[in-house]
Amino acid sequence: MYYVGPTPPGPGMVISSAQGCLFRRATGEAGALISRTIKKADIVAYEDLGTEAIRRMQVEDFPTIVVNDIYGNDLYEQGKKRYRKIG
Repeated sequence: MYYVGPTPPGPGMVISSAQGCLFRRATGEAGALISRTIKKADIVAYEDLGTEAIRRMQVEDFPTIVVNDIYGNDLYEQGKKRYRKIG
């Protein structure tokens, strides 16, 4: 599941930009780069909400970082503990 506020598609695109609010602030134009991996987007619920509708997206070479493993460990939390300054 990828929470995103997509923008209407530009010429030859499925979605013009596909990024979350905080993600955009952190990485600049990454949403436009990510949108190039989206090959198809079908609305599956709440069509009346426009860009907020729920979509099933088909992607290829979607850039991701997984921070939770199958045991429920969170790599962000582990990293903070490992590099926390003591005293």
